[in-house]
Amino acid sequence: KSKPKKIFLSFHYTSSHKFATKIRKIINNTKLYTATEEETVDDQFDSNKIMKWIDSKINNTVATMLLYDNSIFSSQYVEYEISKSIERGNKIFVITQNNKNIAEIKENIKNKFKLDESKYDLINFDSIHNQNDMESILNQHLN
Repeated sequence: KSKPKKIFLSFHYTSSHKFATKIRKIINNTKLYTATEEETVDDQFDSNKIMKWIDSKINNTVATMLLYDNSIFSSQYVEYEISKSIERGNKIFVITQNNKNIAEIKENIKNKFKLDESKYDLINFDSIHNQNDMESILNQHLN
């Protein structure tokens, strides 16, 4: 039996924590995928430790899910996580909730992360009701 493929979750730690927990649970309920575990850096103010943790977690993943909200643009780590993910060749998914303005979201992502829309898939969380939906979205884009 092959090991589940790992997905890295990138999000603003305070504003999207609940959302991340929900997404992690859905991914972990699929058969083929598993999400990276929650950050466990003992010193939240040591950015070198946090970056090392990020590196070690991204290292064995096939995809990165960016949980979109406006706070990601103020996170010092999200940008680092996305650039590391691109460097690694991860498939990038941008997961939005209540997305009213797709054009604006794409524009923000382009400006902040220098990511052209051909380089990621934008997925509305409303279309993911359970692990089967999640699994079929991931299968579609990762195989």
